Amino acid sequence: MMQIFKSVITIFVSLGLLAACGDEPQSPASNGRGGPTKVVTQRVELQPLVDEIEALGTARANESIEIQSRVSSLVTRIAFKEGQMVHQGDLLIELENSEIVAGLVLAEASLAESQSLYNRSKSLESTQAISASNLDELLAQVKVNKARVEAARARLQNTQIRAPFSGRVGLRNVSPGSFVDSSTIISTLDDVSKIKLNFSVPETFLMVVSEGMSIRAESIVFPDRIFEGTITSID
Repeated sequence: MMQIFKSVITIFVSLGLLAACGDEPQSPASNGRGGPTKVVTQRVELQPLVDEIEALGTARANESIEIQSRVSSLVTRIAFKEGQMVHQGDLLIELENSEIVAGLVLAEASLAESQSLYNRSKSLESTQAISASNLDELLAQVKVNKARVEAARARLQNTQIRAPFSGRVGLRNVSPGSFVDSSTIISTLDDVSKIKLNFSVPETFLMVVSEGMSIRAESIVFPDRIFEGTITSID
């Protein structure tokens, strides 16, 4: 989501108005013979001086991603509508996962078997019927099988693509039955609750511009609307 904006930075500087002094022409009577000189004075007051810096900027969503899959599989379900507002954690796409489920079941069975063998061997440790090295090998196998179970569960979880943050979903590029992999752009997700405006100003204003300054932006798409914000960071 991108839009060209014209941004205006308003800078307020308090300045003291200098007293204006001026000599009136001397009357012929004084003519340098010691007569008094008339002086016009004005009270010094602090008044705001408004300066503006204009720049062209690009508007971007607060967060913006392309939705992609971490695994290669077929699309079995599309759980969103194009242009829909979704919340963080909402299901967007579900992929075919029968092979991954079977791998998880196999990994869980191997873990249960190795855990049972280790427990039986552990009970014989006090009788010295099994060596400490063999017991360590059995414990290591249990840890390996646990890791395989966690990996299978992670692959299974990756077959359900969920929204990482709340926002609006864009147009989808897949249909049920489509094959997707890590390079497939399924759709887009944009958080437009806040809009970031990136713009550049001449280097001569570097010492003038600071965080917290007010911004007024205009867009050619909304010619009658003024967008207001503040500077949040300077690069």
